[in-house]
Amino acid sequence: MVAGYTALTVRKIVQTRLIPAEPMSKPSPFATLEFWAWGAVFVASFAVAYVNPTALGTTARTCLPFLLASTVLGYMVGSGLPSGVKKVLHPIICCALSADLAAIAYGYLSRSGVDAVLGDYLTKAPSNPGAGDVLMGFLGSVIISFAFSMFKQRKLVKRHAAEIFTSIAIASTFSLYSTAILGRVIGLEPSLTISILPRCITVALALSIVSFFEGVNSSLTAAVVVLTGLIGANFVQAAMDKLGLNDPIARGIGTASSAHGLGTAALSAKEPEALPFCAIAYGLTGIFGSLICSVPAVRQSLSDARKIARIYVYRHIFCDHVSVVIRSKRVILYPSVLTTTKLAPTFHEEAAALQQPAGEQGTDSVVLLELAFDHFVTQRTKCL
Repeated sequence: MVAGYTALTVRKIVQTRLIPAEPMSKPSPFATLEFWAWGAVFVASFAVAYVNPTALGTTARTCLPFLLASTVLGYMVGSGLPSGVKKVLHPIICCALSADLAAIAYGYLSRSGVDAVLGDYLTKAPSNPGAGDVLMGFLGSVIISFAFSMFKQRKLVKRHAAEIFTSIAIASTFSLYSTAILGRVIGLEPSLTISILPRCITVALALSIVSFFEGVNSSLTAAVVVLTGLIGANFVQAAMDKLGLNDPIARGIGTASSAHGLGTAALSAKEPEALPFCAIAYGLTGIFGSLICSVPAVRQSLSDARKIARIYVYRHIFCDHVSVVIRSKRVILYPSVLTTTKLAPTFHEEAAALQQPAGEQGTDSVVLLELAFDHFVTQRTKCL
């Protein structure tokens, strides 16, 4: 939403009038022949697995037809569901569920176990490709296909270049810093907060971004990115309708900069004229995020943002009772004020344990304010 409103604001500043987008056709649904063809592959491969399970191996090539057909059929079925059901059961979820169920069934029949089958789903080995490798092979052509819609809307892209690129840069920066601050406000561990920083960036670039930091969980990063995409694919269009973002530029940029590929697919299926702007934001959001996170000063500022959020929360909780003066990232806590609150014993006892007298300049703000906040929450102590 930040990208959408930024685009509208920049448009007003530069005084660019929006011209109608070139009409574009919606993607055609799956044909009946496609459904029956993949269904035949699925049934045939399942029959082989059921009739002669001892002949099955655990290599990727052996289980490739079965897993590939189940994955494609899952997406086909999910795409054909009513729009109301899709809000709960997105086609991507159907696709994942069908692949998992197929892996469980194949693992049971081959007596190799589900873990071995899932391991063969994506091998990243050209000599022994799995079902996931075959599907990933189409990713490049899918990305290239975006260029055709972008070329068709090239006049509109050139006319509104200022708002497009400015909004993407601001939205990417906002996403990273807002996630860092929010993660600290709700009390996430630093490693978890860093792991979810690139939640609005496509998985491939999100993993490269978190690799710049230490102690991150890349599996959590991938899971949060997919979850963000699913939420955006289901609700971003309704949210933009409520917020009054109606033109294709604001809707396309707003969707792709927050819900990346899944949001792009969901929006372009209903609003194909927004696809070029989704494609631009989809790529540039990840590129811009990768560039700024490669700068050491930016990475340090993202870590400092968590500390700023922590001090901000504590300061507002005790704003009427504890005087805090920030000087060179250190804090002075005035004893005269602390003695008027029921929190004073906690401050002085813990400060003594740290061999740091309360109220002395140089006392660590994070330590003392955390102690106060923990005491406030645990004991539900109310300041006088």
